[in-house]
Amino acid sequence: MRGFRRRSVCSGLVASAVVPAAMPAAPLKALVDGENRRHVAAGGMVFRWRHDAAGLQGSLGAPTAGWLAVGFNDAGRLKGTCFVMAQVSRPPGRLELRRARVPDHVLIADPRVQASLAMEGGVFEDGRSTLRFRLPHESGAALGVTLTPGAATHLMLAWSHSTDFGHHSAFRDHQRVVL
Repeated sequence: MRGFRRRSVCSGLVASAVVPAAMPAAPLKALVDGENRRHVAAGGMVFRWRHDAAGLQGSLGAPTAGWLAVGFNDAGRLKGTCFVMAQVSRPPGRLELRRARVPDHVLIADPRVQASLAMEGGVFEDGRSTLRFRLPHESGAALGVTLTPGAATHLMLAWSHSTDFGHHSAFRDHQRVVL
């Protein structure tokens, strides 16, 4: 049909559709595994966590030789999300705390907060990167997020094909969960 553009028609239909007001999303209930770790999964990624007296212990896996990241934000948006970002496929492994500034992200400059983050293990095996880390609960105050047990947070999971932390993600998902 001459002059007919499917994209324009679809865009018009979407724009004219009545959309109900957004309801506040209740936090997802994270599943609990045999090691008493809560976990969520999306896009081939799995994030497992548990708390001890000092902090959050996390385990993050993704189907990539590039970087992987898990982030936390008290607000339901990407901007301001503080995240643990790592690459473990090439020695030496690299681990940093970063903040989303949209469309990019920056290294969190506070050396005390960076030093509080600890890599407890990292491996790349069978096309999958796996990171184990620890982040003290009190570092959440400096990051502007709540990391304590029972706190609701907007969790970001992301990975890239690239080991370059400046490279954008191939996958990113946001879920509201209770730590």
